[in-house]
Amino acid sequence: MTDHEFPRSQRKVMRAGRDGKRALIGSTEANREESLKATDELQAWTSAGPSSPASTCLRVACTLDPLAKKIFKGVLLAELVGIFGAYFLFKKMNASQDFRQTMSKKFPFILKLYYKSTEHSGMYGIREQDQEKWLNSKN
Repeated sequence: MTDHEFPRSQRKVMRAGRDGKRALIGSTEANREESLKATDELQAWTSAGPSSPASTCLRVACTLDPLAKKIFKGVLLAELVGIFGAYFLFKKMNASQDFRQTMSKKFPFILKLYYKSTEHSGMYGIREQDQEKWLNSKN
């Protein structure tokens, strides 16, 4: 491996000695432990190699991070749109009997959910009032 493949901060710390082993440059007692830690990280990186699973995993994690954020934001936005859509649909169905009749023709399963949710909340008689009015309007 050449020096240009190492991270810049680690290139300054290491150089090849006469015996072929790497040696620390300008190490003082105060930063010796930090330099040795950088040396260990560098040796681990060079032993893993650029095509090892560890190094590719690090590269993939870095590239997936922005993608994961975009996916999370998209899912969050979709959930918010769904919640507000359901709220406004319920509000409109609760206010207008004519709209409930339209919903009974186009989307009867949504109307059943509306009736169940209102009955569960303690408001009874809406289903019966709607059926009575719709039967009277047919006659």
